[in-house]
Amino acid sequence: MSQEAALEWALALETTDRWRKLAEAIAGGALRVRFADGREVTYHSSDEMWSTLLAGYGSSLSATTRRPPVSYAKFSRGW
Repeated sequence: MSQEAALEWALALETTDRWRKLAEAIAGGALRVRFADGREVTYHSSDEMWSTLLAGYGSSLSATTRRPPVSYAKFSRGW
């Protein structure tokens, strides 16, 4: 999982998405993020922001990687 991939993913989301807001703050060099619901979060460092963004990116991928897109079944004559 790379930072570039996570940033690209987040910036492609809707403008009101929380991950997009975080990505915009990272790209702009800010440590404070105001989310669409009015919450404002101030991070201690850019490393903390990246860690949060990477967690969101990873969780978005896990739903698609947990289950294979195709299931195979093998039948024998005994069935």
